[in-house]
Amino acid sequence: MAPLDRNTREMLDSLENPGASFLALLADGPATEADLVRRARAAQPTANRRLDRLQELGLIERPDRDRKQAPNRPWALVHARETVAVLEAAIALSEKLAEVDAATRSAARRQLQRARARETGLRRIDRDEDAS
Repeated sequence: MAPLDRNTREMLDSLENPGASFLALLADGPATEADLVRRARAAQPTANRRLDRLQELGLIERPDRDRKQAPNRPWALVHARETVAVLEAAIALSEKLAEVDAATRSAARRQLQRARARETGLRRIDRDEDAS
């Protein structure tokens, strides 16, 4: 696979917290800045920077340009279907990574139990050993 182009890298960087939360919240429909900040539990300065960045990238827009003052500025997704697809893919990948992490932790836990048993002179019978 070729290296990612600048636009794609910047779009992925914009998903850093609270960007992804804002996009997920906006998937339900337009919301005010105050509502996004409250629901994403974001600090206002961070929220302002992230919303501005998402707007610069063309991911969100302010459909009602008359209300220019935060926190009453409404925001909406520009490419709703595509944004939801990206978020769903990110969630699926995150769930898969969590499964791998859980399996790795489980294997490490079994290894530690065997080491502890060897240290104390006890022999722990594993299911693998039962099968032989």
